Amino acid sequence: MTSEDLPEVETISAEEAAGIVHAGYYQFLCSCKAGIQLFPVVFSGNHVLIPKEAFLDYVTGKTMQEELQKRIQEKMNFWNDQEDPS
Repeated sequence: MTSEDLPEVETISAEEAAGIVHAGYYQFLCSCKAGIQLFPVVFSGNHVLIPKEAFLDYVTGKTMQEELQKRIQEKMNFWNDQEDPS
């Protein structure tokens, strides 16, 4: 994905985002890529950009809660389907 893919999306640099959540830059990027991919990462030259709205949702916990609820529901649906032989 490149910056041209998201022409009208306001972005924040990963360095700036890491500072806001008081995490090291690489630690922050790794935590985004591990487990749940919280937001799309856009590469622009040597910079890593993150959609600002998605990041702000992450900081307030909104995105993470919604994503976890969605994944829990998917797991429950999977197990319910396993129990129903029809």
